[in-house]
Amino acid sequence: MHKWNTAYERIVFRHVKFRRDSAAVNKLRQFVKVKSAVRNPGKTVVGKRYRFNPLKMLSNDTPAKTIEKVAATEGFFCSELVANAYIYMGLLPEHPSGSRYLPVHFSTDKALAWENGAVMGQEYLIDFVE
Repeated sequence: MHKWNTAYERIVFRHVKFRRDSAAVNKLRQFVKVKSAVRNPGKTVVGKRYRFNPLKMLSNDTPAKTIEKVAATEGFFCSELVANAYIYMGLLPEHPSGSRYLPVHFSTDKALAWENGAVMGQEYLIDFVE
């Protein structure tokens, strides 16, 4: 067991509201199941490494809008992974690219340019401290 809940004292959860039709669900499945084209061929997005690269954040990297682009990505920063999934699904615009998103961009302090009727719900604090 990974015990991911011991890495932080608390996290914030926000629900993204969008039309969950078969097309949206299939796009998310495609994103998650795409096979890696680098380093560990055959690994899916789920198997890619956690990777923070400040230089990538500053680049004008193209978004992971295509399967080929997702497959070529060696690893994702947490918010980059989420943003790229939303971009791939058509819920966020292609620019800026997913590598430009930080966790704070998904907070209530920021207003994201959601597309196709998507909106973020309220923040829920999950406290792991006993």
